[in-house]
Parts: sequence; structure tokens; C-alpha cells
Amino acid sequence: MVFPRCLPASILIGSIVVMAGFLPTYAFVGPLQKSSRESLAFNDFSQKNEWTCSNQMSFQRNRKAEGKIVTQVRAHASTTTPDVVSVLSSTNVLDPKTGRSTKALDTSAWKNNLLLLPRLSLITRPSKKILVVVMSQLGDFDSTEYAEQLCAVMPDLKQANVELRLIGIGNVETAKLFSAHTGVPLENILLDPTATLHERLNLHRGPNWDVPEWIPNKVLEWFATDICNNNNPNVPSTLVARAWLNYMAMCAGIAAPGTLAEILRGYLGDKSAPERLRYGEKVEAGPIVITGVTDVKLGPIEYQSLWKDQEGFLRPAELATVRLRSMVEVLSKFDRYVPDQGLLDWRGATFLLDAENNYNLLYDYRNRGVLTYSETMDRPLSFLSGCIPDNRAKNPFGLNDPRQPAGSYN
Repeated sequence: MVFPRCLPASILIGSIVVMAGFLPTYAFVGPLQKSSRESLAFNDFSQKNEWTCSNQMSFQRNRKAEGKIVTQVRAHASTTTPDVVSVLSSTNVLDPKTGRSTKALDTSAWKNNLLLLPRLSLITRPSKKILVVVMSQLGDFDSTEYAEQLCAVMPDLKQANVELRLIGIGNVETAKLFSAHTGVPLENILLDPTATLHERLNLHRGPNWDVPEWIPNKVLEWFATDICNNNNPNVPSTLVARAWLNYMAMCAGIAAPGTLAEILRGYLGDKSAPERLRYGEKVEAGPIVITGVTDVKLGPIEYQSLWKDQEGFLRPAELATVRLRSMVEVLSKFDRYVPDQGLLDWRGATFLLDAENNYNLLYDYRNRGVLTYSETMDRPLSFLSGCIPDNRAKNPFGLNDPRQPAGSYN
């Protein structure tokens, strides 16, 4: 396995920062300025609420900036629906299968098809919904882990008449690699190569720091070229350094609520969450070979984990092992996965729209950290319980679950 020259920085950021969960970023960067590249469009998107859901989904919750959750009752998220739909329907993205530009959301296509459907079918089938998942860089921890969850329930989404549109940062090669690794069909993937959609949706970029002016350009060029292996002449070294700075800050928990807790959960386990690795499933990372939660091989050293006999919940290091597998996949093909390192700090969002009811926004979640792509990370797809069977939404892989009896997964 050949690793790119960016391996030292990636290992530092991926292994030390993301896996260990700490980096003294403040001590390194000193006083920083807020970014001058903040989006001027659609500033009315409130950062106070991370997500809202209409009462059509049986609940309504607003998460405040300080992390408190308040339960409310509202008819619809009518104040945000026109904005989200307007942005999605007016922003071009790239279809990796055809290489052509298309809208992130084509509102006219479904309306035209709706007129052709028999009236009876409108009564007997589930109402059409569109699940738009705007992801960060395809291949990073969030996008890979989220996509694997969504792939597991794609048959359920199809049966529930829910169309999945996954939009991530990258190019055509990125999409093909991502599809092969996660199992999400290429036809369900769209690309936002320049993060235009992310910017128009005013999504999160961590602390949104600029690189301090006192750092010499030659140092930035060295960092971007020799450490990060930036081979894209169209991406200035300043933007590469800025993106890594904000991404590392989020990995350290700065302007990234929930990140450190989720990293620790991957190592400590979670007795309220289902298992993640199947029995005998192997994860290989160079000389490291891990079989489920039992056998571990570190080069010539072999041993069995202390929790090899435990089952029925997310065991210690189990989720971290899954994340290690994703990290190895991306690091071994880093240049192909990440054509523009200046966009690494963008976070994602999830929108569930009712296509038959004026595209009402049923669910709206804005990711504000690393490994925080869902409000309920122990069961990331819980928000789909109103669309697909509850046991499938809360346990997509159908493994042993402390909250579900055996045999209730399918």
C-alpha cells in the first residue's frame, strides 16, 4: 500500500487529533481574525438552531447555540422552508455519472410526474419525500460513516418512497471511490466541487479562522506543498493552511460541540447503542489486523481484547475500529479523494422534504463539528423513524441491540 507524501500530516490530524481528540491549537496560532470569506448570501439562515422538525414527524425540537434542547410545538418550519428549497433548487451541482450540471433539487421534475400518476396511487402509496444530505468532503470521517448508515437502509427508503440525494465535496473520481467504499450507488451521489451549495446554505466551518498574517508565505507554501502534498495549482497555499487550521481546531473540540464526546464514545463504547462490527469482520490497516472485537494483530504481536466476550451493545474501541478502516481507505488514496484541500473545513447538513406538500421542510439538521453528523449519534438515523420502520431507523445494520430483542431487526 503506497501512501502519499501528506501521510505525516494526515496521520497527525487523523490519528492524533481525531482519534485522540486533543490538539493545543490555541497555543500555536495565537490571536486570530475572523474570516473575510464569510458568505454574504442567505445570511438569514439562523445559526441558533441546529435542526428543526415539523409536527408531521411527530416532534419538534430546537437546539440552541449553548447546547440546550427545548421542546416546542409548531405546525411547520415555514420560516426556513422557502429559503432551503430556494437555495437547493437554484444551485447547480455536478452529476458524476453523466458529468453534467444539474440542480441540487429539481422541484419541477416531481411536480410534472405527479400529474401523470393515477389518483388511486396517490392514496395508497406513501407520500413522496426527498432526503437531501449535504456532506462535507467525501471520504472524511463524517461522510463515510453517515453514508454507510444510509446505504444500509436504502431498500427501506425506496419502499417508503423516499428519494436519497447525497451531495458532497469532491470531483468525479472522488464520487466513484466513495461509492465503491461505502456502497452508495453513484446515481444517488451529486457533487459540489467548489462548495458553492455549502456557502449558500451558510454551513459551518468551525471557528472560521484566518491564517495569522505574521506567518510567512514561504512557510505556508511549504506546509501546503511538502506536508499536505497540495498538487492543485488553483488552490492557494493560504486556503489550504486555513482549511487545515479550522479542521484541526474542530477536531480539538473548538467551535465543534459534541466532537470530543463522540471521539471518546468510539473508544469507550456505548451501552445504549447497537453493535457496529459483525462477528469475524476484519479491519486491516497495514500491519494492524483487527477481527471484530476479539483478535488484534499488531505486526508480530497478537492478543485478544478484554471485551471479546461482551455482546449486545457498542463495545469499547468497536466504533474507533470502523473509523480506522475509513481513515486507511482515504489516506491510501488521499490525492484522489481530496482534489481541493481548501474545502476540508466545510461541514454538512440534512434536509427531509415533503415533495407532495409544497416541499415542506420536515427535518433540518446542521452539522457543527467532526463526527457530529446527527443529533442522535448513538442512533444517527432516528429522524427517519416516521418514514421507515423504527427498528431499521435505529439499528440500520441489524446487529445486536440493547434496546431491541433478537430477531426484530428485519
